[in-house]
Amino acid sequence: MRKLLPLFLLLCCLTGCWDQAELNQISLVTGMGLDAGKKHRYRLSVEALNATEYSKGQSEGGSSQSVVVSIEGNSMHEILERIHTKIARELVFSHMQLFAVSEEVARRGFVDVLDWLERSRQARNRLQLVVAKDATAQELLRTTYPIQKVSTFKLRKQIHSASLNWAISPETHLREFVQMLVEPGKEGVLPALTLKGDRTKTGRMEQETLPEPVVTISNLAVFNKEKLVGFLELQDTKSYMWVTNQMNRDQVSVLCKPGSKRSVMARLYDTHAEVKASYRNGRPYFHIYITQEGRIDNTECLQPLAEQKSYAYFNKLLSRHVEQQILSTISLVQRTYKSDIFGFGEHMYRQQYKQFKEIKDWDEAFARAKVTVQVDTNLVRSGIRTNTFIQDIE
Repeated sequence: MRKLLPLFLLLCCLTGCWDQAELNQISLVTGMGLDAGKKHRYRLSVEALNATEYSKGQSEGGSSQSVVVSIEGNSMHEILERIHTKIARELVFSHMQLFAVSEEVARRGFVDVLDWLERSRQARNRLQLVVAKDATAQELLRTTYPIQKVSTFKLRKQIHSASLNWAISPETHLREFVQMLVEPGKEGVLPALTLKGDRTKTGRMEQETLPEPVVTISNLAVFNKEKLVGFLELQDTKSYMWVTNQMNRDQVSVLCKPGSKRSVMARLYDTHAEVKASYRNGRPYFHIYITQEGRIDNTECLQPLAEQKSYAYFNKLLSRHVEQQILSTISLVQRTYKSDIFGFGEHMYRQQYKQFKEIKDWDEAFARAKVTVQVDTNLVRSGIRTNTFIQDIE
């Protein structure tokens, strides 16, 4: 009997998975879109993936493997209860990649929805948040592509690529955005997506044709507290990425000299930014120091690249260009939005805590802050050749 006791104890551990569900009984939610409702507060659109059909489509190249269902309600709990009137299968949110919110909803605030997302045991902290500009969140989810039938998968990869290679969109996830809302001295930003093309053709693509319209990254959405206050252009988004130390790689083109029609293009990488904060005579001061390396990808300039002084000349050109661009963006945000998206207040909080606590209105203090920028660029190579052949044909 004693010999059988360990066997009985092991059998107690083999109880199986208490929450198992077969693929033909569930629908995986890949993305959500939040718009203003006509009869209720919200209209929620859910892109649900049929796992069995998706696997079949991957191998056979079949039609769309997901469906977008929309329903209205006054809260997330109410909407998700009602949505089962349209979807028979159980919804699983653990694989959700993207949550889009319309410009209208973002301007009036959606903290109740963020609270639901953060409390959900299935929603991931790295859920990508975006704003739908001049379009509805539903339209973003309903636009598919020949090479990627699931809209949210394509949009997530699109934002990641834009952030990694071109610095025109930050990857702002759920946890990061909530921290921006609650931490002192830092306001939130989200990528803004819009539609280009004929919107009447929005829908599930069945043929291998170019989709109309196309979802593109258009702007950077600027928040103050929990509400959207405006947008920045993509060029200003790059400045934001520089200052907040999120710049991975970027392509920068500058004129060979003022008034010239020729230019040099450099690929920048290994960028690092530091911000020094001080408070003098009742005014915040910030000094931004940026170092970056790069290579020359294309040049029409006639400076001989075999000489070190040419690299020094281009380094100075690129550094001044970046400095002016960053200062222009910061001045624009100070004048127009008075929203500290760069996190200067956070640096002041960490470096000058006593002075920061004495400031009653940080938005006003940010708007009159003095900011200086210093950029050091180091171009280390010019591809597989030195001088351009252009000088040989002129």
